[in-house]
Amino acid sequence: MSARYLLAVLPLLISLVGCDGYEPVDFEEQIVVEGYLEAGEELAAIRVSRTAPLNSSYDFEKLAVSGAEVKIHLLKTDGTIERTYRFAESGNRSGIYIPLTDDTVRPMRTYRLEVSVEGQRAPITSRTTVPALLELLRVSTDTLTYQGPEQLEIEIAPDASTRQRVFAFTARALDVRRENLTPLAAAVLKESDLELEDLSTGSSPLLNEANYEVSENGMIRIRLPWIAIAFYGPNRLSISAVDENYYDFRRTADIQQGGSTLAPGEIPNVLEHIQGGTGVFGSYASVVTEIYIERPDEEKP
Repeated sequence: MSARYLLAVLPLLISLVGCDGYEPVDFEEQIVVEGYLEAGEELAAIRVSRTAPLNSSYDFEKLAVSGAEVKIHLLKTDGTIERTYRFAESGNRSGIYIPLTDDTVRPMRTYRLEVSVEGQRAPITSRTTVPALLELLRVSTDTLTYQGPEQLEIEIAPDASTRQRVFAFTARALDVRRENLTPLAAAVLKESDLELEDLSTGSSPLLNEANYEVSENGMIRIRLPWIAIAFYGPNRLSISAVDENYYDFRRTADIQQGGSTLAPGEIPNVLEHIQGGTGVFGSYASVVTEIYIERPDEEKP
């Protein structure tokens, strides 16, 4: 997603989509599509690949699909097509499709993705309704001590017509150095095969009505979860309202990873909202601010 950090975790989750139940099944290859629209921003690239067998890891570079026909349709309220945007494969990377026309993603409008791949009987399709724009009203501070008594509060104004109010924090570190790692991030780096740059962008769990406050005039106050912060120093924070596609995919994928108390036979399948394939086609609206994360006193030199 280049500079779009909200959905940076999704390529890792896509490998879970093939786990479509718990009895052994023969592997059936599917086309994976991955694309995101941000309200008020230019159209972004679409990724097209194939699923990997369940006993192997998902590697986009190895599974990328070339030669696909990729289109996004802007729909009218009656579902008919108002405008079509065509995409062409990048000359530098297989499976990455770039829009041929620049246009701004329109909030509160519905878009339909259509991907045709040779050998597929029908196109892979999906649609998303883009959330309304957000307005950043207040940020409680620009400097904060990591896991200190004060927690960052951000107040935003969502559009009154917004139907579903689910948000996520994303923090992108602006000074990515090993010595700037928080203790938790340093432990993750030590115990995994991740690279330092892999930790530069962190995302919070989904935040719904139980995780934020709504004032009498409809303003929303959200507190930053510390789990999103991996580096001391300057961080760029995005708070994003997500569409139904991302919400359903993320919450059900989290359950597949063990994020619930459900017994294995009770765990639902991942919800994808993709017809004819698998993956994610979602949208979101964001506001951005910057904050400096200081070390606790016991860690200062």
